[in-house]
Amino acid sequence: ILAGGGGDAREGCGGAEAVSEQLDHRVDLRARFPRAYAIDGGNTEFRDDAVSIDAASATIGVHIADLSSLVQPGSLLDEVARLRLQSLYAAAAPLHMLPPPLLAAAALSDDAPNECLTALVQLDLYGHIRHCQLVRSLVPPVRCLSFDEVDSLLAGDGMTSEVHSDLTALDAIFQRREDGGSGGGGGG
Repeated sequence: ILAGGGGDAREGCGGAEAVSEQLDHRVDLRARFPRAYAIDGGNTEFRDDAVSIDAASATIGVHIADLSSLVQPGSLLDEVARLRLQSLYAAAAPLHMLPPPLLAAAALSDDAPNECLTALVQLDLYGHIRHCQLVRSLVPPVRCLSFDEVDSLLAGDGMTSEVHSDLTALDAIFQRREDGGSGGGGGG
């Protein structure tokens, strides 16, 4: 069960993080997750999500750009976004959920910390969800990778980099989750 954004961000999912008044009550996840990866198609214009891993606790961080400071609840912009629910990519032209200049302003940065909503998901050895929590967070600058780049990095035998280690750990977790979900134990 995802805890609401108002919950105590220091509970669960393996360890306490500092909740700072200076960070607008955000959990600073930069030490726990020093690297975040925005993995998208090669033509992606706006990177709005990223993933991180804390291999020591088998916790994945799924980070979504937090638009709450840019889109006021109940505003016309908020209502239009709620009606569209997602950006649509048609053959003629994309119909974005929000205006492209706003999406560009809200996109995850590759050179500055990012304000996000983060799902902290802790998994067991079989890839089942043990605990998860939703927090307002501050995450490090993202490293932007295409799906092809990730595939190449995962195929690279004998590589020894932090990026390769992170991606290999994420891949192993997803494989265990896929295998564990079909092994009769049910999904998480």
